Amino acid sequence: MSDWAFTAGAYAKFSKAPTEPPVTHENGSLVNNTNENEYTIMIEWRFDQGRLNYFQIDEIKKISCALAAADGMLKPVAGSDGLRKLLSMYTKLPFLPTDYTVWRNYGRVFGCMMLASEIGDHIVATDLCKKIASNPIEIDADDYLAHFSRHFYYSSPVFTGYSHTGKQIFPAVALIKFLISEYLLRGKNYITLEEIATHLIANEVTGQEDLISFGNLKSNSIGSSADSRQLRELVKFVSQFSFLKWENPKLHLEVKDKEELLAIENSLTPVIKT
Repeated sequence: MSDWAFTAGAYAKFSKAPTEPPVTHENGSLVNNTNENEYTIMIEWRFDQGRLNYFQIDEIKKISCALAAADGMLKPVAGSDGLRKLLSMYTKLPFLPTDYTVWRNYGRVFGCMMLASEIGDHIVATDLCKKIASNPIEIDADDYLAHFSRHFYYSSPVFTGYSHTGKQIFPAVALIKFLISEYLLRGKNYITLEEIATHLIANEVTGQEDLISFGNLKSNSIGSSADSRQLRELVKFVSQFSFLKWENPKLHLEVKDKEELLAIENSLTPVIKT
């Protein structure tokens, strides 16, 4: 690892060696101090870390009910947090600290869940959120995670540094297709965090490639990261699919039938935003 501050998925391909180390921006991409045309800016695979309890499927259903009820609500202000009151009706999660509004500290979490965003001064529940809230029993982990996988992409509007132009990277689709490819082509039923970093992130994989392309990926050590916490949180979250299992630092594939695997792969076609 060089002295440059590479994070999970943030690195640069240089056409020639820079005279100064690049600067890491808040969104995780690297910018050369000398000439930004010298390399390709990469997008970091980000996720909200340290709040995995909030990303459990049962809790997501409860949070959906509260956010659907809050649809159109003015963003709360300190001392009058109607959203906190609604959430307390559905879930026992604490949403700490209590001296700040829930939206201020957890708005990004709700965005990562694809449940709500803000428009102007109002909280707006997504169609997904409303659908879950209307009949939470009918939505299982695979239903929810399939929607998340097809629609969640980088760079994400949830995080600072979002750009509506350029490549759309669907991380959940990419890692599942990589895992399926590894099993079908090599008989290997797991991938590691390191392999995700060096094969997917480092090679700018979007999730739109076919399984053969995944099978031809080569390891690129420049994608290795000293801090893989956000990547680990993302993988743990996605591992709630019924056909996956997380055992740190490996994500295991629990399905071995070829036809079923191909059906899973076909069901996870990314929805490209235009």
